[in-house]
Amino acid sequence: MIQFADDPVAEDQEATNIDNEMRSLWLIWAVEMAIVVCLSLVLYMIGFKVAETKANPILPAMQIILGIISVFSLVFAYRLRKAYLTGRFKQHNDIAAQVAALRKVAPYITKYRSGIFYPMLTPVAVAIYGLILFVLGAGPVIVYAFLAASVIGLIQQRPNREEMMKFRTEDHRRQITEESI
Repeated sequence: MIQFADDPVAEDQEATNIDNEMRSLWLIWAVEMAIVVCLSLVLYMIGFKVAETKANPILPAMQIILGIISVFSLVFAYRLRKAYLTGRFKQHNDIAAQVAALRKVAPYITKYRSGIFYPMLTPVAVAIYGLILFVLGAGPVIVYAFLAASVIGLIQQRPNREEMMKFRTEDHRRQITEESI
């Protein structure tokens, strides 16, 4: 177990591990945001040409279906992240602790990473739904609404150092409670 207050060397190593983890999570987040921004720019440069052929008959249904899936995905990602970070998934905690032991980092760092990683990827899927609608012939308002929802989701799901530190405290408290039981 990692010492929190008694060993200055362990504290320095832990601070370095936290900095490295936050740096890598921010890099992943920045790449995701860059993907969405580049997709927006490419779609803007290509332009929205109204097809002279007959309108796509499945487009209205696809807009509704992908819109519902997008809203559900973003809400589910938010709730999943909160559930992971509150320690509701015992198996997740056990696996993350094993991975942390292999990586020689504190368990809460691995738990935090795995708890926010999948929810952090979900908003990019919403941007891809917008791309699918673009290919099917949707108008710019619909496509950019999906891209805007993706950006909002990415901003909401970004890594947060204060959140990690709060999670560290709660995870440490949870470990002490489990050990005493």
